[in-house]
Amino acid sequence: MGEADEPAQRCNPTNGITNIYRYHQVPLAGKRLLDVIGELKRHSLRLIERGGYEESLEVFDIAESVFNQVEELAFVENIIPGLKRKLDIYRKVLDDWKELLIDIISREKLRKVLEGTKTSRRVAEDEMMDG
Repeated sequence: MGEADEPAQRCNPTNGITNIYRYHQVPLAGKRLLDVIGELKRHSLRLIERGGYEESLEVFDIAESVFNQVEELAFVENIIPGLKRKLDIYRKVLDDWKELLIDIISREKLRKVLEGTKTSRRVAEDEMMDG
């Protein structure tokens, strides 16, 4: 029985058959890194709940950086099936997340301005009553 007739063997280091994906560990890790974005988003939202608006923006920046670095690997779509689709999904996640952060932070700034106005009005009314 010649080599062509032998049944397919499993990949293992002792028989010299290697897995093609072993040579593409960075792109595979990149695909998995995209999943980190969801965890970073959850962390960011927890920070917002505690009033950590600036920290939340920093977490978003980290997530966007991870995305941008993995996006550079999009050319390996034929080696990593589904990468392009996953990139598209996480681009939408980042866009929605950024929109949410802008909305929440804008509302918080407006709330502070309104509270300051309300406080100023009370002080002015108190001075009028005293005067």
